[in-house]
Amino acid sequence: MMNKIFLKSNFNHMPAKLKLTIIFTIAFLALPSLAFASVGEINSASPGAERILITNDGGLAVYSSAGALLSGFPVWAEGVFEGNPLFGDFDSAVGNEIAVVERKIGNDYYLHLYDSTGAELSSVVLSGYAPDVNPVTLYNYASKKYSAIYSTAQGDVKEMVLNAGAWSNSLLIAGVGIEAFLSTDSDKALIYYAVNGGSQIKIYKKADGWDLSKTIDVASAVSRSIIDDGLGRLWFLSDNKLYSYSASGDLVAGFPIVLPAQAVDLIMADIDKNNSGLEAGVRFSDGSLALYDYQGQLLKDKFI
Repeated sequence: MMNKIFLKSNFNHMPAKLKLTIIFTIAFLALPSLAFASVGEINSASPGAERILITNDGGLAVYSSAGALLSGFPVWAEGVFEGNPLFGDFDSAVGNEIAVVERKIGNDYYLHLYDSTGAELSSVVLSGYAPDVNPVTLYNYASKKYSAIYSTAQGDVKEMVLNAGAWSNSLLIAGVGIEAFLSTDSDKALIYYAVNGGSQIKIYKKADGWDLSKTIDVASAVSRSIIDDGLGRLWFLSDNKLYSYSASGDLVAGFPIVLPAQAVDLIMADIDKNNSGLEAGVRFSDGSLALYDYQGQLLKDKFI
C-alpha cells in the first residue's frame, strides 16, 4: 500500500497548471528546508484529506481540505518538531494517527504520536537519529498498521513499531555509508540511498529480512526523495538533471534530462489528462514549474 492520497472529483478536471501548483503548494507551505507537508485522512468527521505540517515556530498543525485549522491544533512540545510529519494507523486502533519527531535542547530526538484531536498518545526516544534525513512510513500487511522508519548518523535504517502502547526499535539495515534519503514502497521494497565516496541507490527487498537486491551508481548526490512510480521506474533529481532508471537498474533511454534551472522538488502523477500516462513535475528555485512526459519530453506546460 503506497502511502499516497490522490485528490479526485474536481481535481481531475483542473488544468495541469493549477494541479501542479496545488501539489507543490502542499509540499512548500511555510516549512523548514527538510520538511514537507503530508496529506492524509486524519479526522473522519472532516470531509476530504487533511494537510499536516510543521509550523515556522516548530509546532504541529493540521488543516482541513477547506483550509480550516482542526480543533486541538497546533500543538507544541518542549523542543521543536522537525522533518516530515507521518500519518497512518500506528496503534491498530480506530483511525489514523500522526507521528512527528521532536528535537530537544541538546539535540536529543523523540518520536511523538498524536490523535486527530491533538492529544498525545505516546512518545519514545529515537536512538542515533540522523536529523538530515526525513523519516518515512512502512505499511505491514500482516499487522495492518504502519511503522516509522528512520536513519541513524551511522547509516543504519531502523524501524519503530508500536505494540500495546510500547514502542520497539529494531535494526532493518546495517550502515553501509552516510545515508541521505529514504523511500519506501509498502512492505515489498525499501529504497535506500547511501554515499560511499560517490553516490549510490541501494534497493532492498524484504524476504526473511531485508536483502540488498540492487545497487545503482549515479554521478552525483540525489536531491530529495527517490520516487518509485509504481510502474517499474525510479525517478530522482541529481546535479540539475532529471533521472529515470528501470527496475533492472538501467538508465532509461533519453535520460538524464538537463534541466533549465536549479531544481528543488519532483513529483510523479497523472497531471495532464491530454497526455497519456504519468508526468514528471519539476519545481525550480525561481518558483517556475515544468512538466515532462514519461519519455522525458518537455510538455507545453512550462510556467511560473
